[in-house]
Amino acid sequence: MPVIRISQQTWERLKTHATPLEHTANDVVNMALDALEVAQRKNRHILRRPAIASTRPRRSKQHKRFSLKQLRAPLLETLYARGGKAYSREIRAAMEHLVVPVLGPAAHELVSNGQPRWWNAVCSVRNDLIQDGIFLADSERGVWELSKRGFELMRTDQNKQMPRRQAGQHGHSDQTTFRSRKNLSSKRS
Repeated sequence: MPVIRISQQTWERLKTHATPLEHTANDVVNMALDALEVAQRKNRHILRRPAIASTRPRRSKQHKRFSLKQLRAPLLETLYARGGKAYSREIRAAMEHLVVPVLGPAAHELVSNGQPRWWNAVCSVRNDLIQDGIFLADSERGVWELSKRGFELMRTDQNKQMPRRQAGQHGHSDQTTFRSRKNLSSKRS
């Protein structure tokens, strides 16, 4: 059964149309819908918008919206830097330091699910990456993980951006990253 959230003000209005211990909230909503349908059949003009002002603050037009494309590369790089697999809370903490200062004040606004707009957008990017086959869809709950295709994409991208090293020069971080990738690959097989 779907769950809906209503404001306290709407709840109070519902209670005025219900008979205690006889009607449920679902009954009152059905009565309201029935009345609306009857009024529409009689060609009455019914307001489609609520008569009361919305309780949700409107986003200021001076704030530019950000593109989901702006978040794709930082998300991929953040996950790749953690060996291709990390908990969503770790990704959120890292992404917050990276992208929120760049996105501006509109990114901090809370959306209907109570999360900041920027994090909601990151989750949308994740879903797009799952559809593209770059993230795994069947990772355990709360874990985001690159697929084999995602690893290959990031590996080739890193090779293009990384300056060539001379023979014999190996950084400790590269060995650690390689070791963690090797462990992840063996776990999947």
